[in-house]
Amino acid sequence: MQVKRALETHAPGLSVVGSNYPPSPPKALLAKGVGVAQFLVIGATLGGQHLYPAGTEPAWLKSLQESKLQACMAAWFMGNVASQNLISTGAFEVYHDGAVIFSKLETGKAPDLNAIVEAVLNARRAALALGRGAQ
Repeated sequence: MQVKRALETHAPGLSVVGSNYPPSPPKALLAKGVGVAQFLVIGATLGGQHLYPAGTEPAWLKSLQESKLQACMAAWFMGNVASQNLISTGAFEVYHDGAVIFSKLETGKAPDLNAIVEAVLNARRAALALGRGAQ
């Protein structure tokens, strides 16, 4: 949000659009798998005893059912944390007219507000000098 405000202040008329950077397809698929596993564990905890004849439940299922609330909460929170970590890219990518101005994915560094503003303003000046107009 600070970058958007700074750019709008220093370059009036510049359109700043923020969006989420998508995770890689394998990570997105794995995150969905974690969600499915999360609900399977909760389902087994709440109703898994109906899958086995009386007295033949596996030890892990008995353990889950002895403390249903804790097992369900653990599955819920741990599944959510795992899913969020899988889909979080940590990306902060800045483009101007299709060109990369700053990439946290490439540099591995946190963005420097002043450097980004200066790079965007330089790219904008170059575009204006080439006669492409303000974008």
